[in-house]
Amino acid sequence: MIPSPATAKPLKVRSLLYRVFILSLLLHIGLVLLASPLVLYSYFFRREVNFEPPPDVERTIEPRKLEYKVHVQETQKRSGRPQVQPRLTADRLSELPLPDLKIEVAPIKNPNIPRMVNFASAGIGTGLGDGQGNEGLSLGQSSVNFFGVRAQGERVFILVDVSSSMLEDIRGGYNGFKLVRDELARLIKGLSPGTFFNVGAFAHSYDQFKDNLVLASNDNKQNAIAWLSRYNTPGGQVETHSANTELAVEIDTYKVGRADKGGTTRQDLALAAAMAQQADAIFMITDGQPRLMRHLTEEEWAAWREKYWSESEMKKVEQAKAREQQALEEENKKRARRGLPPKVQNEYGVASLRWPEMPRESMLDYIDALQKKQYAEQQRKPARIYVIGYETLEEDEAFLRQLARKNGGTFRHLKNLVKPDVGSP
Repeated sequence: MIPSPATAKPLKVRSLLYRVFILSLLLHIGLVLLASPLVLYSYFFRREVNFEPPPDVERTIEPRKLEYKVHVQETQKRSGRPQVQPRLTADRLSELPLPDLKIEVAPIKNPNIPRMVNFASAGIGTGLGDGQGNEGLSLGQSSVNFFGVRAQGERVFILVDVSSSMLEDIRGGYNGFKLVRDELARLIKGLSPGTFFNVGAFAHSYDQFKDNLVLASNDNKQNAIAWLSRYNTPGGQVETHSANTELAVEIDTYKVGRADKGGTTRQDLALAAAMAQQADAIFMITDGQPRLMRHLTEEEWAAWREKYWSESEMKKVEQAKAREQQALEEENKKRARRGLPPKVQNEYGVASLRWPEMPRESMLDYIDALQKKQYAEQQRKPARIYVIGYETLEEDEAFLRQLARKNGGTFRHLKNLVKPDVGSP
């Protein structure tokens, strides 16, 4: 039976739909087959992604800042920082009492220096000068009248010969030396409060007031005067109180004596101590030039002891000392009857034992070496040495003048301050 046209059209539509359905089904089956391996691979083999927070960052100094800090520290080390000096530990200048001076100071009329004033002035007495102390100077500098020798200094060192020869009749004995001490006391009192100073005493050895320069405060000046008053007093010890014979500054080319035997009037010990403390003005009073003993080698020392320290020689020395002592006692009995103070026995030292002496020029060379080592090499002005010869002989004055002249100072001969303690019986 042949379908009619009316029925044939629906059959074609159904056939087409059937085909589309079959095609769609095959397409989905194909897609499922293609996607299944990918799903299975992702499920079984793909790693799970885990997110972890980053570690904390430790803070450090940035390189530039560290480099800057290092540079700053190195610069600070190289920078010249002010160092604390002994003078900074002293009392304030406003608290330092000044001498009570009962004098009137004329005002300065120079219009060029309207603010400058006289700081201190003091009479020295006994016809040796018109004043000492400071006159229109800064607080650190003193103007000194040293037995008529005028000078200035900020670091002052005073040296006094206390050997027994300073007590000889020609120099007034004990009374004459007391006047010397009194003048030195006035000099010390007149020092400016801002000046640094020290005092030394020498004979066959050396003593000093302080180990270093000290500020010229009222207490230090009074203590220095009291320290000086111990020397060469009637009934007290004559000459130095210590046995110090070591040079404050060693120079290879300068050697004196042997052990504690170096000579008498040891100006080299005194000047070495002052220059070791870098004093700029040194004032020394003495009665003559030093008698320095030449340094002996081991062989020379042994030969000298054999010759001069033998039992027979030492016996002669003791006999000579006994005769001198007996003569001195008889002389002092006569002096006591005349109301005169006792005569002082001169030291009986190694010089009388014919020790070989050192040339005086050796000490001058030593002072030149000290000027170079303690001053020139340290960029300091050389020390000035002022010398007073107390009733010195002409031959001694020649050396003392040369010592002062070579070191920028001056020399003055000082006559006896009192009449000699001698008289007719």
